[in-house]
Amino acid sequence: MRSPRSLAALGYTALLTGTLLAGPAQAKLEAMADSELSNVTGQAFINLTTDANAGINYTRVNLGVNLDTQLNMKKLQLGQYNDSVTRPGEVAGSSDILINNFALGTVNADDSINAFKIANPFIELAYEGNKVIGVRIGFGEAKGTLSGDIASLTGNVPVHIKGTADAVYNASTGLQQFVLGVGGIYRSSVLEGDAQLVASNGTADPVRGTLAGVKNGDGLSCTSGCLPGISDAALALIKSNGCALLGIQTCFNLDQFKSLPVGNLGIADQAGTAAIEGAAKGFFISLQTKDVAWRDMDSNSFMTALKGASSTKTPTAIWFRRSISTLTRRSTAFPGRTPAWAPRPPGAEMKALLLLGLTLLGASSLAQAEMQAMDDQELSVVQGAGFGFVLDNILLDANNATITINDITNGSGQNVPISVKEFYLGATGSNKGANLNPVTIGRLSSPFTLDLNKGENLRTLRDDGVWVQTTPSNVAVLALTFPERLTGSAGQACISGYAAAGSNCSSRASEKADLGIRFDFQVAAGRTDILNIDIAELALDGSYLRLWGDSARSQLVGEMRLNLYAKSLTVMSCAAGATNCASAAEQEARTITLSNTYANIALGYGKTQPLLFDVNSNGQFVLELPNPTAGGTTAAQRNTLASDFYANAPRTNIVIDNLKVGSGNYNTGGYNFGYNTLQGLSINYLKVTSHDL
Repeated sequence: MRSPRSLAALGYTALLTGTLLAGPAQAKLEAMADSELSNVTGQAFINLTTDANAGINYTRVNLGVNLDTQLNMKKLQLGQYNDSVTRPGEVAGSSDILINNFALGTVNADDSINAFKIANPFIELAYEGNKVIGVRIGFGEAKGTLSGDIASLTGNVPVHIKGTADAVYNASTGLQQFVLGVGGIYRSSVLEGDAQLVASNGTADPVRGTLAGVKNGDGLSCTSGCLPGISDAALALIKSNGCALLGIQTCFNLDQFKSLPVGNLGIADQAGTAAIEGAAKGFFISLQTKDVAWRDMDSNSFMTALKGASSTKTPTAIWFRRSISTLTRRSTAFPGRTPAWAPRPPGAEMKALLLLGLTLLGASSLAQAEMQAMDDQELSVVQGAGFGFVLDNILLDANNATITINDITNGSGQNVPISVKEFYLGATGSNKGANLNPVTIGRLSSPFTLDLNKGENLRTLRDDGVWVQTTPSNVAVLALTFPERLTGSAGQACISGYAAAGSNCSSRASEKADLGIRFDFQVAAGRTDILNIDIAELALDGSYLRLWGDSARSQLVGEMRLNLYAKSLTVMSCAAGATNCASAAEQEARTITLSNTYANIALGYGKTQPLLFDVNSNGQFVLELPNPTAGGTTAAQRNTLASDFYANAPRTNIVIDNLKVGSGNYNTGGYNFGYNTLQGLSINYLKVTSHDL
C-alpha cells in the first residue's frame, strides 16, 4: 500500500477536544488483564444467514434492532421507467411503486407521538451463480399506521377486509337486502374477504396497480352471526365480477386509503421485550431482474415477487365499512403546523475539555505549559479559530493488502469471515482503480475544517440556499466539516452533466475522487459471495459532524449530515478474472450500476432535536432523535418549536437517476429499473435500540 504523498494543513491555531464529557465526573482508564478480557462477551446484534431454493442462493444480513419512528416523506418512488417488454401496456411515466406524502406513525393533538414499530430489519441478496438477480429490504416485524397518497403499487399486496354486513346493507338496494336476509346474512353478521391489486374490470393487476379489490371469482365469507349452512351456501353463489358483488362496488382506488393499519393495533405492546405484540411479519420491498421467490418470514415458505420493483406481503387489515368509503388520513404532522413533507418557506456547556494549542506550518519551537481545568463561565466564551486542511496529492492503493473481519456469525453461531480487499482512493478517471493517480481534495478557499466554536456561530445551508442556525446557542461545539457547499455563481456542478444534483458544490472536477473496495463473504463451505464496489467522481461537499455535551441529559449529543454525490456507483458480484468474470461482457452482466446518484442524509437538528448517543444497562447501543416539541410546556410554545423545526431542520433526499443491472436490456438478462427516489424525508421521532440475535 502506497502512503499519501503529503497532508497539507492550513491555519495557525487549533483547539482540539481530548475528552467530551457532559458532566464533571472524570475517570482514569485502566488496562484490562488477559483473564478479564477473556470474560468479555460482544453484543451480537448482526448476523448473516444463507438459504437456497430452485437454483438460487440467498444471503441475508439481519440486524438485531428495535426501531420506533414517526416520519414523513414527500415522495417514495421506485422503478420509474418505460419498457414495452417488461411493462407492456402501462402508462408512460408511471412507476412500479409511487407513494406521495408517505408517513409512518401518527401525531396526536397534544403533539405526542404514536410510533411505527419495526423489529429485526434485514437486507438480502439473491444470487444465480455469481450474478445478483435480486435485492430486498424487509422487516421481521412491523406494527403501526402507514399513510400516503398511493398512486401505484406492484407485487403481492394482500388486504384483509373484515366487518359487519351493516355496511353492505347500507350500500344495497331493497331487493339486494331481501336476498341477503333470505340467505341468513344480517346487519350484525361478520363478513370477511381478501382483496388484492386489480384492474377496473376486476381482473388481477399486480403490476403498477392503481386499485385494490376483490378479484373476479372471489367472494366473502361469514365468520359469525349468520345462519349455519344457509349463509355459506348463499355466499358461495355470490361472487365478485367486474368489480361488483350484488351490484355493490368491490374495487377501490388506492389513493382513497389515506391511512392503513399494519398489524393488530388493538394489542398493547409489552415493554422490555424485543418482540412486538400484534405485529405483522414479513413485509418487504424488493428489486429483481426476474420473478424471484423469497422466503416468507411468517409462513417460512417461499413466495414470488414479480420482476421490477415490488412491494410484497404488505400486511394490512381494513374494517369492511371503511373499504366502501375513503379512509381519512390520520395526523402525521404536529397539529396546526406545516407538514414536514410540504415545501419549505424561501444548552448547557460542555465540561472538562482538554485544550491543546498547536501551531502548524512554521512553528519554530514548542511551548510548554501546565493545563488548567476551565469552569463553566470560561467555557461559555470559548471560540476556537480551528484549522483547515486539504488532502494534497493523496493516493491510497491497497490492492495487495487484505483485512479480515471476524465475529460476524451465521444462524448457527459460526464465524463468517469477511475479507476486505482492493481498497483504493485516487483521482477520477482511474477505471475502477486500474489506473491510479494522486488527487487533491479541497483547496485553500474551501478546505476541510476542524473547529471548536459557539453554537450560535455555526450555520447550515438549507436546501433552498438559505444559511440557518441549527445548533443551540451558548454551547461549545466541536465540528468536523467537509468542503462547504456554496451559494451563487461560485458553485460547481455537484455531478457533472446532471443539473438535478445542484451546482452549489465547492469541489471542482479535479478535486473529486474515485473510491473502491471489495468484500468477500465466506458464507458457507465452498461458497464465497463477493461485492466489488467502485464509485466514480465522488464528492462529499457540505457534510459535517458536530458534537457537544448536554448537561441536562448528561450525555454526548450532536447532529450530522452526509452529502454524497457520484457520477456512478457500481457493485460487481464477482472477482475480475474469475470464472464467468473474465470478459467485459461477463463482468457487465454481474454489475449493478447506479448513475447520477446523490444522497443528502440528515440526522439531528441541534436546537430542538439533537442526535442522542447512549448505551443502556444491558450494554446495547441506543440512538435517538427526540420529539422536537418536547421542550414546550404550552401549546403556543410547542407551536413555535414545531414551526422552527419544519422550516429549518435539514431533510433527507436520495436520488438514483438510473439504476440498471447488467446491460439494462431484459432480453439479454439485464434489467433497467430507471429513476428511483426518496424525497423530503423528515423524522419527527426516532429511537433505535440494539439487541442480541
